Amino acid sequence: MDFFSLIACYLLLLAVLIFLLLFGEAAIFIDTPIASLHWLLFSGICQGFWWLVERSAGVHGKQVLERWRDKCAESSSPVLQIFYIVLLAVGFYFYTVDIFCFLPQSYAPTWHIYTGTFTLGACLLAFYTASVSDPGRITADNVAAHCALYPYDELTSRSGQQCWSCLWQRPARSKHCPACKRCIARFDHHCAWINNCVGLCNLRYFMAFLVANMVLCSYGLALGCIIMHGVLEERGAWTIVVRERSTGRMYLLGSRPRILLQWMLQQYPVPVAELIFLGVALLLVLGFFAYHTWLISRATTTYETFKWREVARRLRAESLAEHADGQGQENLSLSAAAVKGRLWPASGQSKPAVAAPQNIYDKGFAANFRDALIPPSWAGRKAAVQAKKNL
Repeated sequence: MDFFSLIACYLLLLAVLIFLLLFGEAAIFIDTPIASLHWLLFSGICQGFWWLVERSAGVHGKQVLERWRDKCAESSSPVLQIFYIVLLAVGFYFYTVDIFCFLPQSYAPTWHIYTGTFTLGACLLAFYTASVSDPGRITADNVAAHCALYPYDELTSRSGQQCWSCLWQRPARSKHCPACKRCIARFDHHCAWINNCVGLCNLRYFMAFLVANMVLCSYGLALGCIIMHGVLEERGAWTIVVRERSTGRMYLLGSRPRILLQWMLQQYPVPVAELIFLGVALLLVLGFFAYHTWLISRATTTYETFKWREVARRLRAESLAEHADGQGQENLSLSAAAVKGRLWPASGQSKPAVAAPQNIYDKGFAANFRDALIPPSWAGRKAAVQAKKNL
C-alpha cells in the first residue's frame, strides 16, 4: 500500500470512528451492527480493560485506578487549554516559515499573511470568550427562575429531585458539574478544551468557537493547497515526465496523484505534513460541529442524549420482557443481550414495537435554534416572567 492509499484509509477510518462515537447510539441505529460497533469500541473495550485490571492487579488495584480516574475526570484543569494555545502558536509558526515563505504568487498574494493572522486572532478570541463565559450558573438567587424556565418531562428530568451538593431543587435540564462544582442550567457537557461547562448561557459561544476553528482549518488547508499548487507550477512539476519501473511506461508526474504526493513528500515534507494535519483537524472539528447542530435541531443536549438512551433501553427492556413473558419464553437471553449492549431478542423471537417518548422541549427547527442560541439576558427575563406566572 502506497502513502496515498494509507492517508485515504486513515481519513476514512477516522471519519467512521467519529460517526460511530457521535451517532452510534442514535435511535435510528437500534438493532443494527452500527449500535453493536459503538458498544464494542466505546464500552466493550473499556469493560475488557477493567476486567484485565481486576485480574492482574486485584480488586484493590482496580479501585485505586478508578479513584484516580474519577479524580481526574472531576477536577478542573487548564492542561488542554494550554495545549491548545501552544498548538496554535507552534502550528502558525511553522505555517509561516514553511508555507507563507512562498508568497507572493500569482495564485496567492501577500495579503493572505494578514488575513491568516486575523483568522488566528479571531479563533483565539472565540476560545477566550468560550473559556470565561458564564455557562448558566445556578445560584440561590436565581434557582427559582431557572426552575420556571423548562417544565419537567419526568423522563430525563424529574420534579422534586434535589442537588445534594448545592442543597436545592434541581431545575429541569440542569446538572451539577463535578469538575466545576456548581449546577449548570440546560447542561450540555464540560469541555476540557475550554476548561468550562457548556450550558444555557454560553452554548452560542461554544458553537462560535467550533466555527472559528473550522474556518481556521479550512482557510489554512485551502490556502496551503493553492500555494503548493503555485510552487509545483513554478517548478514545472506538471510537465515532468517520469518512467514507471515495472512497465517502463512514460507519463506526466501530474497525471498520477499518488506518485505526485510521494514526490511532494520528498521535496516538501513539512508543508505537506502540515496540510495533512489541517485536514485531519478539520474533519474532527466538523464532526463535532455537525453533532451539536444535530442536537440543537432536536432540542436536546449531550447530557440529555445519554439520559434518552437510558430511557430507550429501559422501555425496550420492559417491552421485550413483557413480550417474552407473553410467549412463555425465558428472559435469560434478554439479560445477556443487555449486558452485551444489545437490546434485541434472540434468534427466532419477534421484535415488539416500542413507541419513542415525545421530547416536550422540541418546538420545531427554528424555535429550537432560537432557544439554544438565546442571549442570557433574554433567558433571565423569560425565567423571571415565568416565575411570576407560577406564583
